[in-house]
Amino acid sequence: MGEASAQPDAEGWRQGSLLPPEATPPALFLAHPQTQTSRQARSAVKAAARNGDVEGYIHAERAVKPRERAVVVSHTCDLLKDGELMPQVELARVFETTNPSVVAQAQSLGSARFFRLDGDDGGPALVLDYAWRTFVDKGFIEVHAPDNAHVRSPERRAALARWLGRRYARPVLEDDDVASVSEPVRARWRRLMEEDPDAAAAYSAEFAELRFRREPSGELTVYVLSPRAEPDPIIALEVGSILHEALAPYHATVCVADVVSYHRFTKADELTTHQIDLEWASHDEGVAAGELSA
Repeated sequence: MGEASAQPDAEGWRQGSLLPPEATPPALFLAHPQTQTSRQARSAVKAAARNGDVEGYIHAERAVKPRERAVVVSHTCDLLKDGELMPQVELARVFETTNPSVVAQAQSLGSARFFRLDGDDGGPALVLDYAWRTFVDKGFIEVHAPDNAHVRSPERRAALARWLGRRYARPVLEDDDVASVSEPVRARWRRLMEEDPDAAAAYSAEFAELRFRREPSGELTVYVLSPRAEPDPIIALEVGSILHEALAPYHATVCVADVVSYHRFTKADELTTHQIDLEWASHDEGVAAGELSA
């Protein structure tokens, strides 16, 4: 690769680097002519049909909207490898939004689709959307300078890497856990978003993850976890109260753990607990559009 992608410092290409706005490529994918599940795929197949070209697979794309960008989600080590060994760079869509539902999701590690790249400075949130991705040859990024403004700190780089990793590492919950843990929490969180979106956003900003464990005694233990060493104790109590309200009808005993920070959450705790996924709504073209499954 060229000099721009081979530099190991913060000015080189790395996971989390943004492409310049003018270099943002569309999300490219293949659609089957018989069955499509997205609007973009249906449009591509209809266009191909009008041209009489519906054999095999149809090349489709999601066009780039104003103020959208692309972020590198490939591992930094893969970017440093020779193009013959690791020829492609994976990119994901980035967009700005003030939608409180999407912002709340993006600030929580429980979202499988959204991750907030920037800090909360009171302006629109800069959100990575994993649902729309594409691949480019490494030569595509060599001719551009990376924008690393949002991944200069080790903490932000680690948060992004952890979020990307959990998408593949999280186990699928058992049906009973979905019915008696995950879905009641989602339903209560949806109600919170409708009744007090500012509180929901504040909770998501303070606490990045919810986890649970079924104890041998039958008790359900719930962890409310913050990346901060000393998270706000009042917000911790408020979130714990909401979780207890949501889960008490399904469990004889619900215990919200005193451990509320990653700084005190042990590896043993992680390995014996499951994540509660808070992704409750889809987002398409700036509009919340319905519930998603786990």
